[in-house]
Amino acid sequence: MQLLEGIVFTVFGNIIFLLTAHADNNGLNITTVDQVRTSVLCPIFNAMFGILMVISIIMILWGAFKYMKATGDAQDVTDATKTVTYAAVGIAVALCAKAFPIVVGSIFSLSGLTSC
Repeated sequence: MQLLEGIVFTVFGNIIFLLTAHADNNGLNITTVDQVRTSVLCPIFNAMFGILMVISIIMILWGAFKYMKATGDAQDVTDATKTVTYAAVGIAVALCAKAFPIVVGSIFSLSGLTSC
């Protein structure tokens, strides 16, 4: 589990670094809501969505492997069930991250912040 946490922190750190470097090179001048969406929010939410979906798919495959390896042992089946459940939660979080700009745009009636 510590290896997975290390990988996640490394990936998110690299994404933040790349977004910061992109903003520095292009001179991030934000004057409208549409520029906030296209320059800041959408790249972050799209990166989160992609990373969380990949990690969730890997966890589902790992859970399926644990089920096959369990051979009827109750503890191993429980561990596999937890892995698949955590993967389902990861997919739900990824979908929420993808829908977040739409929800914020509709709450504050911002026409420029409705999708990425």
